[in-house]
Amino acid sequence: MRKKNKNQLPIIPIGLSVCFLGIITFLFLHFATQNEAGRMGPTPPVSASPNPDEDPDNNGADGPPDTINVIYRIENTDIRLGSLVLVDKDNKYELKESDLPLVLVRDAKTVPFQMRPDYVTKLSQTVIEPLDELMQAYINEVGENTVYIYIGYRDEAAQQKTLDDFTAMLGRSAALKRVALPGHSEHHTGLAMDFGALVDGVHHTFDYRESNHHAPTKWFAENSYRFGFILSFPEDRAKDGETIYEPWHYRYVGYPHSHIMFDNNWSLKEYLTEIAGYSQERPFKADYNGDLYEIFFYSGYEITFTFDNPTGDYLHEDDIIDIYKEFFDSISVSGNNIDGFIVTIRK
Repeated sequence: MRKKNKNQLPIIPIGLSVCFLGIITFLFLHFATQNEAGRMGPTPPVSASPNPDEDPDNNGADGPPDTINVIYRIENTDIRLGSLVLVDKDNKYELKESDLPLVLVRDAKTVPFQMRPDYVTKLSQTVIEPLDELMQAYINEVGENTVYIYIGYRDEAAQQKTLDDFTAMLGRSAALKRVALPGHSEHHTGLAMDFGALVDGVHHTFDYRESNHHAPTKWFAENSYRFGFILSFPEDRAKDGETIYEPWHYRYVGYPHSHIMFDNNWSLKEYLTEIAGYSQERPFKADYNGDLYEIFFYSGYEITFTFDNPTGDYLHEDDIIDIYKEFFDSISVSGNNIDGFIVTIRK
């Protein structure tokens, strides 16, 4: 859902500049025509619908083009931002609190789920709506309001203190299986959270083997993907000896990514590795709840989409924006905190 240089395509004089606010911005739009020999012909003006014979720049092209090339620029070129950023022992997260859209969960939530009064819990604004939906579904489907969040965003200083505390209790080696090094925790993103349960007035972790109350643990493990969340450290991943099973630690990745990961038993790292093999020309496809999704990796900042000319005529700027607004509204882009972006299109 992070980085680098922002090279901008040169503006083609015969193109049409269109600005599109949001994560994705139209850089420019232009028409492309093809002559009988199959070569791309000159691009006619698109701010009006001139008669080809009266258009001195048309150079003999016979009427409106058959296709429209829409080239848009990814506006947010920091690959450290987005719901699919990978943060682990090999991939450090370097954005600071001031760089993130953090909010106080207590003030932002609209569902009356519980909060620990002794914790000041912040999460990314992106997480609040799906978190509300997740918690409301738990309350409705399980019939109890026992779950709370107590840890959300954590800066590097707090991460270091947590590591120091666990090191003092367990020793360095055991502590590192439970607590990431500063800069390498998902909590730095504002997308990760730790849940607990208040059962009979007693605070418990989400590990039912400790609390003897498994309803939250089981329901969240089986249903959180419906709302865009994944369990970061499931029990079957703890066998490598590098981490422990953390049934309380969830991470927002967004939909449909959470559903795809759940269906394939993929971690976020495994999912990103899989998607890296897909391109705009050959995207990963998924069909959920009646929506078709195309997902692919992209390392640049401008993506070209080619459409059939829907009118068979020259189009004005406003017409083009209206025609393709729904398509571009359906696109989301996230950096991966490694080397590029994950582009998701909902068809």
